[in-house]
Amino acid sequence: MHAPTRLLFSVLLVLGLNCDHVAAQNTETGRIEGRVVTASLEAPLPDATVRIVGSGQPNGTTTGVDGRFVLADLPPGTTELRIRHVGYRPATRTVQVRAGETTRMSIQLEQTVLELSGLKITGVSRNGQATLSGTASQIDPAELEQIAPLGAQEALTYVPGIQGVSDDGMGQTRMSVGIRGLQPRRTQRVLVLEDGMPVQPAPYVFSPLYYNPPIERIEEVEVIKGSATVRHGPQTMAGVINYVTSRPQRRTLGGSLKLTSGTNGYLSAFGELGGFGSQALRPQVQVLFKRGDGFRENNDFTQLNGTAKLRYRVDESRSLYLNANVDYERLNATYTGLTPHTFRTNPNFNPKDDDVYRIFRGALGATYNRRYNDSVESTTKLYANVFDRPWWRENDVFVRASDYEENGVDAEPVPPSTPGPLVRVGISDVTEGNEVQGGYFGNERTFYVGGLERWWDIEHSLFGRTSDLEAGGRIHWERFEDNRKIGDEIGVRDGVFFRGSPDDPTIVGQSDIYETTALALYALEDIELGALQLSPGVRLETFEQERIDRLADNQLRSEVSVVPLPSLGFNLNLGRYDLGPRVGEG
Repeated sequence: MHAPTRLLFSVLLVLGLNCDHVAAQNTETGRIEGRVVTASLEAPLPDATVRIVGSGQPNGTTTGVDGRFVLADLPPGTTELRIRHVGYRPATRTVQVRAGETTRMSIQLEQTVLELSGLKITGVSRNGQATLSGTASQIDPAELEQIAPLGAQEALTYVPGIQGVSDDGMGQTRMSVGIRGLQPRRTQRVLVLEDGMPVQPAPYVFSPLYYNPPIERIEEVEVIKGSATVRHGPQTMAGVINYVTSRPQRRTLGGSLKLTSGTNGYLSAFGELGGFGSQALRPQVQVLFKRGDGFRENNDFTQLNGTAKLRYRVDESRSLYLNANVDYERLNATYTGLTPHTFRTNPNFNPKDDDVYRIFRGALGATYNRRYNDSVESTTKLYANVFDRPWWRENDVFVRASDYEENGVDAEPVPPSTPGPLVRVGISDVTEGNEVQGGYFGNERTFYVGGLERWWDIEHSLFGRTSDLEAGGRIHWERFEDNRKIGDEIGVRDGVFFRGSPDDPTIVGQSDIYETTALALYALEDIELGALQLSPGVRLETFEQERIDRLADNQLRSEVSVVPLPSLGFNLNLGRYDLGPRVGEG
């Protein structure tokens, strides 16, 4: 890392970890109790934010699972409340607070398709900060429960404009989704986040999605397409997918256990425990065990996933959220598909019992939120993860179906263009024993990622119009170790990079190291002009990438790129109209 980059990283780190003292509020005798519900069904709205507008010190809270909230120690007099929730229109209520009394109220919020959280995941709430330009979709907890998906890819196929292609069966770890017609292979053109932090192994140099958070841990899914993606990067050509996980909410000791089973040996056991902290300090632990036999022979998987969370409310204006996650998966995963003959005769056929894919991933995340006043707040995120992903596979051969059925291991391999019914098998299926020179290969890949991001949200007036400015920056580092080994014994997951002597080697494998150091800055302004909202913005990506070829005398190649990304979006509110009954009504 060059000196200017190290200096900039240090400056951002100091800014990001700034936790200035904030004076506590004075205690008084007034109290407000209320409930926030939907206007259509009067259903409770959890996690809605209720804030006092115009007070000398910031004050507010979030609603519980029943939609209820309490604001205590308020000064007597007229108090104005601002209520927000993602997907609903903000509301303002004026309340008369009386000393020694409790004022009770009920607030209804109307749903809107324009409000989305903008991926501002904070320790206080996930409230909508601004109307997003472009197209935004959300799968909320109720919809996820109704869909009951095996994995996130299945859930995402319910979002308009998303195309999913599955090739790993029940696990759905190696997710492949495309947005707006772009190639879905391993979700390479979509930035995938969990609570606003990158999920991809190495977003800049290796964006294929070879890990996906289990759906059991996901509370909501947000999808953003269009100009609003300027907030995020890289790999946002198609859009952004953000998985929102739950925050610790329990106030008393308790937990839950959810068991799901199905055909093909499918079992999911997800448990969580919380409520053993204090009012300000709320921890939570989640554990998942998941397994299945898959939809084909030799297609089983096992997954263990554990998460520890801590939500700390420093005071009325500051909060900290910590998250640690460990994931282990073992899958019998292969690229060997079916020939037309095996599809007709045995669609479950898969001879590759030694194609093994393993995952180990550990991740840490911290989110610090500070509200300076009613108009200014900042969010700081610190994230790091390590991802190890060895995948060993056996080479394929094609044989005539009749020859394989009659002679088994003595069948003769033929070119895939050979006329007549063919069967695709592993090379050990037509060889005596397991020793086949070069018949087994492993892609052993390890990734290291770390970053610090901070942004400010400032509500202000521009040319006499209500505006909202969001501006921030991120320093990001990643390292990708890409090793390909060749083995001579099927099932023994070890191999070599070269054959012959070290003085005169014949290279048969691959060993490269990639490193990226990136600085991203962005600004996005939302300007309200009556029914029209304009959202001009710009993002500047500056990154240095290095590659070291370890099998070519550690040859080094380096390149620095500077990429400006301007954006301009708009929303025009045409109102709401009743175009007749919905499908299925009437």
